[in-house]
Amino acid sequence: MKLHLYYVYILTTGNNIVLYTGVTNELRRRVFEHKSGL
Repeated sequence: MKLHLYYVYILTTGNNIVLYTGVTNELRRRVFEHKSGL
């Protein structure tokens, strides 16, 4: 049986006004996408 890891994340904009929440199995990629505006 293969183990699948998922992460629940909360990200914010630079001014801490908008929060983004979600679930991903590639947290580093998701943070990169957020910082890149993707």
